[in-house]
Amino acid sequence: MPDLILTDINMPGMSGKDLLIVLKKDLKWSSIPVIVMSTTSDPAEIKQAYELGASYFAVKREKVDQIESLFYKMITLINQPEKPRSLSDFVL
Repeated sequence: MPDLILTDINMPGMSGKDLLIVLKKDLKWSSIPVIVMSTTSDPAEIKQAYELGASYFAVKREKVDQIESLFYKMITLINQPEKPRSLSDFVL
């Protein structure tokens, strides 16, 4: 089993939202943290992803140096999955 699942909201075939629904309904996969990525920073989209079971929502940006920040946040999520977060934590 993976320690973490990374997905995009907009994927061909099955959307990231649909994937969250499938993962969270299956006891085998439901405890694995899921990071959702998207180019949108719409609060309604972010809220919906959390309601569907996302552990973290990362807004994709064009700057490559922000990838390091995302990886750090992923490691933190794996090590501290219950830590409360604010909306500003989720935008790269």
